[in-house]
Amino acid sequence: HGARHERAMPCFAAAGALWRQGYRSIEATDCHGASYSFRATSNLARYQVDVNAKTGRITFLTPY
Repeated sequence: HGARHERAMPCFAAAGALWRQGYRSIEATDCHGASYSFRATSNLARYQVDVNAKTGRITFLTPY
């Protein structure tokens, strides 16, 4: 039974996923490892957003 080995998506693709979820002014702060970190705006508030590098799902979100 082979476990699926999924590759990480490119940083720009993760940023695009955030854009599609309504985030704007997206700035990558770290695009290495299992999760990528961004700063982005949503509803006029700024957030630190961490995204799973393989799935594009948000794993951590906090205002800053």
